[in-house]
Amino acid sequence: MDQAVAQYWCEHYDISSLVRESWSTLQPKVPGKLHIFVGTDDDYHLNDPVVLFQKELHDLGSDAEIQVIPGFNHRDIFKADGDLRTYIIKEASSLVTS
Repeated sequence: MDQAVAQYWCEHYDISSLVRESWSTLQPKVPGKLHIFVGTDDDYHLNDPVVLFQKELHDLGSDAEIQVIPGFNHRDIFKADGDLRTYIIKEASSLVTS
């Protein structure tokens, strides 16, 4: 792996770093608006980064709602809870109308 390329990507695209560096601007804009759902068996292995991001947000004092749902992958996570899809649609709709 080219370390310079890895460093560049981390500096420019790492969501934890970007949020941490911009938190004073972001924090007043996002209360109640961050909802992240991932399965423990995510096909793209996003579950571990989501857990790390959850810790970062917690340390920043965010009220983000983050759920890591056991036994579900990237495609079937909506089957984890019959109301999850409805909840996400409702939350997204409220952002558009507010």
